[in-house]
Amino acid sequence: MGNSLGSKKTAKIMKITGESFKMQTPVRAGTVVKDFPGHVLLESESVKHFGIRAKPLDPNQNLESKRLYFMVELPR
Repeated sequence: MGNSLGSKKTAKIMKITGESFKMQTPVRAGTVVKDFPGHVLLESESVKHFGIRAKPLDPNQNLESKRLYFMVELPR
């Protein structure tokens, strides 16, 4: 009954290398990628439906807890 009170509100971010890390939510997409120049975040559900046509998250968009996001480098 009290298990939900202790649960952490985190989003999981996975890099193209397979390495992943978790971020406490709420957090903005721009905050997550600020240390990774040239990278963007994609929602896993968007990638599932649209593939390579998936649109990157806006830097001001908040990540949702219990969701998976992919961090990818944009081609130059």
